[in-house]
Amino acid sequence: MRGARLLVALLLILLALGAGEAGAELRVFVTNEKSDDVTVIAVATGDVLKTLAVGKRPRGVAVSPDGTRVYVANSNSDSLSIIDPVALTVVGSVPAGRDPEGLAFTRDGRWLYVVNENDSSVTVLEVASGRIVKTIAVGTEPETAVASPDGKWIVVSNETSNDVHVIDTATQAVVKKIAVPKNPRGMRFSADSRRLFVASEQAHVVSVIDVATLTVEKSVPTGGSRPVDVALSGDGRRAWVSHGRGGWRSPTCPEA
Repeated sequence: MRGARLLVALLLILLALGAGEAGAELRVFVTNEKSDDVTVIAVATGDVLKTLAVGKRPRGVAVSPDGTRVYVANSNSDSLSIIDPVALTVVGSVPAGRDPEGLAFTRDGRWLYVVNENDSSVTVLEVASGRIVKTIAVGTEPETAVASPDGKWIVVSNETSNDVHVIDTATQAVVKKIAVPKNPRGMRFSADSRRLFVASEQAHVVSVIDVATLTVEKSVPTGGSRPVDVALSGDGRRAWVSHGRGGWRSPTCPEA
């Protein structure tokens, strides 16, 4: 589904640039596929702080749990660029398997899971060393990876095989493949890790997965066309769904 994808990916991170909360600044890191760089924007002013050259065709972006590094997946370079988010410099690069795209850290920051779209796999990196420790087979054309807040699971959405693969972070192995409606894309866990919400673009629904049983509870029409991602309110009562066509919708969620 490359032709239908947006050419940017966004990540908002809060950076402590001074003493205490008063010195914190919210920044947006934007990956630009066509120009092979990342633009950093100050949220408070809208000013572009810097544009950093990275690898070829940057896609996914993720911040380490301690907030000290931003990782960018370079799909056509088969690598990750590592950015110091305070100094705004590229401080390193590591191999990441073929065609890296989605990224997800474990809660403790020890492991980074990299979705390799063209290889239908996930590469597991040891963050401290940058070493690849394992490659895990998943479904066809995987795109997104998300980590559960309790640290137990990494889930990968597979666009073409129409399923999600659930990886146990303790064993680094797939424990369940769950069929979902056509073309799953973005996903979000509830804050208590009890539910997973999956946006299926071509089915125009969001599916709710019960994490305890690893089964689909229901699939809910979003009221818009081509849902591609989901964001949840802090209390878990609402989900904001972004659509490839039709903008944003905010349906009421089942209570977690």
